[in-house]
Amino acid sequence: MKITKIMALTGLCMALQLVSCTTKAQSSKTVKAAMANTKVLVPNPSKYVSSPVRNRIKLNLNASLPEVWEMVGKPEHMPHYSAGLEKVDAQYAAGKCTEFTCHFVPMEGQTEGLKHTEKVVWYENQLGYISQSEEPNNYGYTEGLALVQVSKTEQGALFSWDIHYNAPDDATLHMNIEAYQMALDDIAANLIKKFGGQVLESYAFKQ
Repeated sequence: MKITKIMALTGLCMALQLVSCTTKAQSSKTVKAAMANTKVLVPNPSKYVSSPVRNRIKLNLNASLPEVWEMVGKPEHMPHYSAGLEKVDAQYAAGKCTEFTCHFVPMEGQTEGLKHTEKVVWYENQLGYISQSEEPNNYGYTEGLALVQVSKTEQGALFSWDIHYNAPDDATLHMNIEAYQMALDDIAANLIKKFGGQVLESYAFKQ
């Protein structure tokens, strides 16, 4: 009789353990599935500025997403694909860039180039970042924002760079549109030279 009770209790304990393990496994699968289905969304620039897109490039690059992100997702690497930059100092916290300062190559006859600082307001690894320009700045524009994005494609990676800003007058606006168009065309050429690929879009705002 005692043996029967012990066997019954043992069986009950084993059953409870089995149910507990099954429940934990199902719970773990549910959490993992939920995490897999959670997609990080890129914030709309209108959350930060009211200025429209003035310049944009979009490239299809023949390299993996991690390779492309290692280059374009870390601002300190900009001088490797932008001829106008001498160096970029970037600050990070918890693995995410929070601010960077661009040091431009000195113009002819000058010993020191211009400096420009951007605050990073959103940063997501292998997805993109949004930075806002300091004000006032050397270029006379306001509500400056840059949105850099990357995504995986069958051939490699898609890369885009949108520039938003406003200006107090037409002369300042057109000066910046032309300057950014030249800068982004240079960036596109250097990235394609490094990774291979093609330009899908090169946009400059026209009134």
